[in-house]
Amino acid sequence: MKYYMKSCLLAALFIGGTSVNISAQDHIFQVKGKIADKNLRLDNKTIKTVYLNRMDAAEKFIVVDSSEVAADGTFELSYKMPINAQPEIGHITGFDNGITTLWMEPGVAEVYIEKALYPQAAQINGTPTNKLAEEYKQFRQQCIRTQTDFLEKAGKEHGTAWLDEEEGIQQRTEIGSKAVMQAYCDEIKFVLDHASSPIAPLILQKELMFHLDEYSLNAMMNAISPSLQNHPYYIAARNAILAKFLKVGSEVPNIVLPTVDKKEMHLSDLRGRYVLLDFWASWCGPCRKEIPYLIQLFNDTKEKRDKLTIVSFSIDNKEDAWKKAINDRGMNLEGWIHASDLKGWQSPEAQMFGVEAVPRTVLINPEGKVVAFDLRGEEMVRKVKQLIGM
Repeated sequence: MKYYMKSCLLAALFIGGTSVNISAQDHIFQVKGKIADKNLRLDNKTIKTVYLNRMDAAEKFIVVDSSEVAADGTFELSYKMPINAQPEIGHITGFDNGITTLWMEPGVAEVYIEKALYPQAAQINGTPTNKLAEEYKQFRQQCIRTQTDFLEKAGKEHGTAWLDEEEGIQQRTEIGSKAVMQAYCDEIKFVLDHASSPIAPLILQKELMFHLDEYSLNAMMNAISPSLQNHPYYIAARNAILAKFLKVGSEVPNIVLPTVDKKEMHLSDLRGRYVLLDFWASWCGPCRKEIPYLIQLFNDTKEKRDKLTIVSFSIDNKEDAWKKAINDRGMNLEGWIHASDLKGWQSPEAQMFGVEAVPRTVLINPEGKVVAFDLRGEEMVRKVKQLIGM
């Protein structure tokens, strides 16, 4: 008979252990690892090579080092971190059944993987943030222990059949709910207690965001140290919260705009003027019908460039098709910003604005707040002209 406990929903990604001292001036993150059993799970082979990865802003893995696994299962990896870089999540890959996740920061991390078939269960010792991560992991483990202890004790006292009776179900629900809520409370306190560590905004985005309302999440963001405001995890958490509650009158996420001329802008660079953010695609028929109105608006407002910018963000995934459409449709006009990450519907920037169909327009005021969604045709031209005083 199987008994299903409530999940604690606390991230298994935060793992670590005790501290190892090393001069922070070295800016080197080192891994000294050992795999006791090198057998892979899905392939009748042993692991030969492991890789150390960091992640870019789109959470794409970037290999920074690799190591052959010795006959005794040992390996060493390293990453020279930029000066003044803050801790970030890294991943050891090369397995066929998952990855090992750890925090990268100046110091030495000792990684022990009992079985290559289950790399997520690695034991990690060393560096301050890995030590915090180990502390965080205890909330999930305590949540599970509370429930398993109850099941074992109740099963012995009442018999296993009682657990599926009305009284047993009620008590299981009560114990499980209390354990989960205690874990959430511990998690919130942990974030507040460690508000100057990058682990705080990461937990806020990956865990708490799904359980707290808009007011509470904004309060938690305000409680995080200003020293983290340029850290990618802080920016990602803030953008995720803004995206979740995006509506007329709210602040917009500060998305990245990879421009057609291979430059990188941020939406916040355009503060101080109105922005018409237009999501479109080269293959989109309805988008083609809207383009003449965008061109009309662009030409009619050429004397108001300091008050209005048009940004067309394509959800194309083929660069040639995107650039050809810009030229063929007469949109290659100076001052018109064209951007795309060429990730199609999987574009994180488009997803932050809830783009499920195109065209989609978002009119943004000089303070970076939404004025209107999905303006079309003459209504769009008239509305924008009115706002910029034409």
